[in-house]
Amino acid sequence: MFWRAWETSPSHRDLRIFFVGQFVLVVAVLIARDGFVHPIPFESRVAALTSLSVAVIGALWAESLVFLYLLWMTLVAPIGWGVSHVFLAVAYFFVLTPTGWIHRIVSGDPLTRHLRIDCESYWAPVPARSHSDRYFRQFV
Repeated sequence: MFWRAWETSPSHRDLRIFFVGQFVLVVAVLIARDGFVHPIPFESRVAALTSLSVAVIGALWAESLVFLYLLWMTLVAPIGWGVSHVFLAVAYFFVLTPTGWIHRIVSGDPLTRHLRIDCESYWAPVPARSHSDRYFRQFV
């Protein structure tokens, strides 16, 4: 199930990467939102300082903020589940299905699944193999 797709006891390295990464993400979002305007808006300063303090605490004492990591993973797991299922559905219905239709139109029935009344058997003739020694030389 998607709500148990993450580690409940993450490593110290994973926690440090998570907390430093969230700071980088917050700063990137703030720069994208505000640009490099002067003076910097108050809420942007508060968000950046809060994110920086969480990143510093997470980098120094990662174990103390495990609950934030688990809370975040719990909140975003349904989003990841939904996005992955939507992506797979779009890929299937808008990439694979038209590709299959085009292949079927262009090359007919490659598996010869149509009913043939005039034949005795549907078995296809296969040439005989030379020796069983070839099984030991698959890629030669």
